[in-house]
Amino acid sequence: MVMVLEKINNYTRRQRGGFALLYGGLLALVMAAIEPGGVIVRSADRVDFVGRIDAMADLAWLSHLTSILIAIAAVTIIAGLMVVWNTAHEEGLDCTGTRYGLMMAGIGAGIGVLGEGLDMMMVIAIDDGLGAGAAAGSDTVMQVALAMHSVKAGFAFVAIPLVMLGAASMALGLMPILPRGFHRGAALFTAAVGVVWTTLFWIIAAIIDFEGWDVINGIGGLVAVLWLMLLGRSMVSGSIGAHNNT
Repeated sequence: MVMVLEKINNYTRRQRGGFALLYGGLLALVMAAIEPGGVIVRSADRVDFVGRIDAMADLAWLSHLTSILIAIAAVTIIAGLMVVWNTAHEEGLDCTGTRYGLMMAGIGAGIGVLGEGLDMMMVIAIDDGLGAGAAAGSDTVMQVALAMHSVKAGFAFVAIPLVMLGAASMALGLMPILPRGFHRGAALFTAAVGVVWTTLFWIIAAIIDFEGWDVINGIGGLVAVLWLMLLGRSMVSGSIGAHNNT
């Protein structure tokens, strides 16, 4: 343990922030993929609340695990983003866009964590009941579970656009200190995807029976997280800096 801590301390603050983005993003992607009722495990459509609830209740252990680790991943990413803001400030950038994006993405991630807490409580209610006549598996408990999942969906409608626009704002704000070529192209692509995705979100999110939304949602989130991971890798390698402006 001491050797591990010594090795971590040998990295610069900027490198440690890069590792936070890299591994926090990877953890978030893996947990989101295997969350019951999501992409891979017992997949259910976004409007099939009963199907998603059943999947989470049947695999309660996995539901709890993914909820906890998604929360940890969100906090890890936020810690990395704080280092990104400090990096932009140290490199002499006008940090308005970076700071604004950081605040949006951080608040969005925080709201998402609250949704994971609702999932955990929902699974507990279904498995153990709520007392006072609301026994496990009863109609009353199912109605409460549906209400909790509806609230989580409402949180997502606010949180996801914040994360997407936050990533877009940061990508544009950090452009001057990113390495030329692929990294700047990836930042521009991420910013464009964030703006287009948010526009589509407001157009079709209210269309309850739109079957392609899960795909659009997944692609947008994947692009944003992959860019944060790429940013983290650049910070670890030391390729971010004002020298990229010359």
